[in-house]
Amino acid sequence: MEVGALTGSSVRRQAMFWVGAVAVFVLFLVVFSSVLLPFVAGMALAYFLDPVADRLERLGLSRLAATVVILLI
Repeated sequence: MEVGALTGSSVRRQAMFWVGAVAVFVLFLVVFSSVLLPFVAGMALAYFLDPVADRLERLGLSRLAATVVILLI
């Protein structure tokens, strides 16, 4: 057998680990969904407004000024 070769039991153990890890992650998302929603919404908003801030910077505004303009609009 090659060094580092996976046996049937080690593959099964790895699969069980990843299934368990995904289950814990999904449970975490379900339990904390109401807390996570504002953070996810904020990240999405920042992602979509970043090009606007970049454009305002190219027009000569500082990043801070561009952010203030976006917040005021």
